[in-house]
Parts: sequence; structure tokens; C-alpha cells
Amino acid sequence: PPSDGDAVNNTVYPIQGEWLDNTPAENVTSYSLEVKVKPDVALITEGDWSDVPKESTNHASDAQNYMPEGWTFAGTHFYLDGGFISPGRDATITIAPDMAGYNKVSVIINAKAYSKGSNTTIDVSSDVEEAHRIVLAKELDTYLVVLEVGDGGYVKITSGYYPEIQSIAIYGGEITDVTPFSLRAAVETGNGTYRLIEGITPDKFYVVNGLMPGLTYLYRVKSIYVNGTESTWSRSKEVTLGGSPVITIGDVNGDGEINISDVVVLIDYLLNGTDDGINLDAADIDTDGAITISDVTNLIDLLLTGGK
Repeated sequence: PPSDGDAVNNTVYPIQGEWLDNTPAENVTSYSLEVKVKPDVALITEGDWSDVPKESTNHASDAQNYMPEGWTFAGTHFYLDGGFISPGRDATITIAPDMAGYNKVSVIINAKAYSKGSNTTIDVSSDVEEAHRIVLAKELDTYLVVLEVGDGGYVKITSGYYPEIQSIAIYGGEITDVTPFSLRAAVETGNGTYRLIEGITPDKFYVVNGLMPGLTYLYRVKSIYVNGTESTWSRSKEVTLGGSPVITIGDVNGDGEINISDVVVLIDYLLNGTDDGINLDAADIDTDGAITISDVTNLIDLLLTGGK
């Protein structure tokens, strides 16, 4: 790195890396390289309740048992809700770890609104900064609040109407983009022959649906790191599913569901003859051995009647 006073604009700092690419050079048109400053943040403390059971018992009297070291709970209601904690209105969680060396901290909360309520909120404050109010969405989402803190300071979480909190993490320093830290629900796309699942939470398992029995699939994974970088793909694992392929009439695109996207694929096939991503056996709704407009109308009737 340059020393103090160096003019860096015209200075070359060589960096050497080993490129592990088995693709022949003649098959490559270009490569991309991104260089950016690593966020100057460090995890100070976190609470994760994604493994708590679902109970109807009010745990306010022993809520401290579910708090990490250095965290304190105060309130009259505290419930466990199957992967979430749900404090009652005006309950507080006070977090007072060693934050020496930081005048700002970033609070990242994974939470959602109470399923039977509306306008569920969480207030996040510190010893020197007033509360920032978060209005929670109905679906699990990730929220970021950056606060100034003093020496020996604390962060306080004050609940509104029974928020569903999955995790709270405190980072020393200022985070400007919450995306690399998000733990959103996994998103699955594809059909019976190809699936892509993004956003799988670490330390959890994921079931892939909509695959065809009797076919051989190649599985591979990669890691998405908290600083926004990604690993390379792992080596592929070959798995053959047992049994004979099962055809679900109406599941035209083979994604394991019957919905309007199947109608779109079927109409595209009839108009353009495009058979990419279509299961012709499943598209023969009236089972007359031919794919015609009557299959489209029968599929629409299938959707309108709920599959009856």
C-alpha cells in the first residue's frame, strides 16, 4: 500500500492472483474483474432465534434464557413462534456489548409483522440517538439502522404490536448496503429439468420440488459471502431419482405447479411451435393425443375450478 504522501493516481500496485479456469481460452470472450473497498465493519454480537419452537406459553418470566450474553429483556409478554420471538407491545431488548473503538454501529434485523395484526413496528435507539422506527412488512425481510453510540453505550430494541423477530445483529462501523446481509426467503425458478434456487439460508436445508422421477440430475452449490463476493461453483454431484416419471396433467412447464404460467407456455407452443420448457404429455389436457386450442380452454377451466 502507498505510504503517507504518495500520489496514487499514477502509481501501479501489482496484484497477482491464480486464475483457476478450465475453459479453453478460445471459448472465452472476456472476463470481468471488480475491485472495491472491503466494508470496515465487524460483528460485535448477535441473537438468532430461527431454531426456537412454536409455543402458546408466555415466556416473559424466563425470556432472559433466550437472550445472548449481555442482552436483557424487559416486558410483560414474550412468545416463541417457530423460528421467531414475538415480544409484546412496549417490550424492550437492551444490548450493551463492548463497542469500544466505534462511534457508529449498524443494527441488522430480520423480522416480519405479526400475522394477525397490522402496522407492526420496531423502534431502534442508542444511548445517544433517538429511536428510528421500522414498519415491518408481512413477509420476512431484512432491516438496517445505523446509530451513533457513546463510550460504554447500548442499543435498545422496543417492540410495537408483537413483531416476529428472527435475528438481530450488531456490527461495529457503518453498513451502507444491507443486501449482502439479507436473509430473504429462497427463490426457486426453472422447470422439471433445471432448477435454480437462490437465497438459501446457511445452516438450513432446502427441499427441491418439481423434479421428475427416473431422471439423473447434477447438483452443485456456491457460497454468497457477507461482503457481496461469491465462491466458484462446487463440483457437480450426480443423483438419479428413483421411480418412473410421473406426468401431472396441466403442469405444462414442469415446475410442479399448475398456474397461469402453464397457460402462457401452452399458448406460445400453439402460436409459435416453441417446445422449449414444455412437457407435451402434460399439455394434452383432454388426453386426445393432440395439442390443440381445446387443451388451452380445458387448462383454463382446470385453473378456474381449482383442479377439479
